[in-house]
Amino acid sequence: MVFSVTSEMMELPDDQVKDFMLKIDLNTTTLYRDYNQPIVITLPDGQRIEPIIGCACNR
Repeated sequence: MVFSVTSEMMELPDDQVKDFMLKIDLNTTTLYRDYNQPIVITLPDGQRIEPIIGCACNR
């Protein structure tokens, strides 16, 4: 993945920053393991939120 950031995107003043360009070249590797295994997600107290997307499972 390659992306660039300009001074305008960072809302830097053009009159003080000349020829600013931040270019990032990123390579990543993702490993997926334990397919089809149940998981448990435990949120800290007070951090529960309502789901944004409803599930039509088991209806």
